[in-house]
Amino acid sequence: MITSATGLILWIYVPINEGIMFPLLAAILPITIITMPKGLLKHVVLTTLILSAFYMLQFIFIMPYFTELWQLVAFYFINIFALWKICSAPQRALYKVLGGNYLVMFTMGALHLTPTYTIDTSLNMLIQLFVILGIIYFFEKAASSSH
Repeated sequence: MITSATGLILWIYVPINEGIMFPLLAAILPITIITMPKGLLKHVVLTTLILSAFYMLQFIFIMPYFTELWQLVAFYFINIFALWKICSAPQRALYKVLGGNYLVMFTMGALHLTPTYTIDTSLNMLIQLFVILGIIYFFEKAASSSH
């Protein structure tokens, strides 16, 4: 709970873009990650780096050429299907959840009625994710050193 409260306090006192997304992520990610086995945070950070780079490259180089709705639907279907096929083992369930969320978060500009393909929103979201992961890392280390 202290990680979620820290995220909320940080959102109140520091001017963070993207409205409600930061406290929402600061509430969901710590509760999900802290309940997982120790050492999982390294995998989450690596997954965040790899998937965010992959999705942002698709967002920059492929998605601006979409002119029809079926192309957007096919894009999301192919990405989700590939993610679920690659992470089919039960121990990779977290990667499926993170991958699906990151796909929508980093490409949400294409989901507006008038699609916008600027990288600003995706980069702000990535910075916010790493701030939240840093908060989680800090409190995870503080809790493990106090034992």
